[in-house]
Amino acid sequence: MFSCLIVAFDQANAESAKISGKVLDVNGKSVAGVKVAVEGQKITVTTSKDGSFKLEGVAPGNVYLYATPPSKAYLDGETLKSISVKGGATVSGVTITLSGRPSAAATYVE
Repeated sequence: MFSCLIVAFDQANAESAKISGKVLDVNGKSVAGVKVAVEGQKITVTTSKDGSFKLEGVAPGNVYLYATPPSKAYLDGETLKSISVKGGATVSGVTITLSGRPSAAATYVE
């Protein structure tokens, strides 16, 4: 029984995928410290100094990524289209762009 569980666990890990990319602001500048999560899955990472991230253990299927910035200077972001992830594959080059939050001094036109 124990060996069957190990085999099933190894097969599940072999089917998971990886997604890598960068989080940028609207000017194309990297944003560090952003929490990037796979919607509907318990996978979260934080971007490095150069804004890059690598998610591992992603379940196959069409997924969306959600980004929570490290400060109120940015609005939350997400991928606008689903990312097709196949078991055992690596999807790279994903970019999430964060919009800046308007300052308190901003003038709004009605």
